[in-house]
Parts: sequence; C-alpha cells; structure tokens
Amino acid sequence: MMSKMIQDLMGSKCQLMFESGVTEEYEIVDVDEEWLKLSRVDKKQQTEIRIVRIDSIRELKPIQ
Repeated sequence: MMSKMIQDLMGSKCQLMFESGVTEEYEIVDVDEEWLKLSRVDKKQQTEIRIVRIDSIRELKPIQ
C-alpha cells in the first residue's frame, strides 16, 4: 500500500525525513515494495544516487 502512494510520486521532488532524524530533498527515481531509488544534485554539482529501504523513512513531503 505504501509503495503505491510513493509510486504516484515518481519523478517528483520530495523532502524525506529518515528514521535517523535527517531531512533531505530528493527526486524519487524508482520504487518497489521495499526500496526507493533517490537522486539529487549535491553542492559540488555531482549527482548523488541513493537506494534506501522504505522502512527507513519516517515522513515524505512532496515539494511544489
């Protein structure tokens, strides 16, 4: 169920709060039942790709 809601946000930029309390902005690139593939451009203008477990996300907020 959760991944369906996240799938609807694929291609969107979102603010993610992780279980660790860290909040970052990422674009959702891909999602399956357990994992999210995220992308962002860091301060050095390098593309950062992360693959994280959905369970490690406390809150996800789409950015308009």
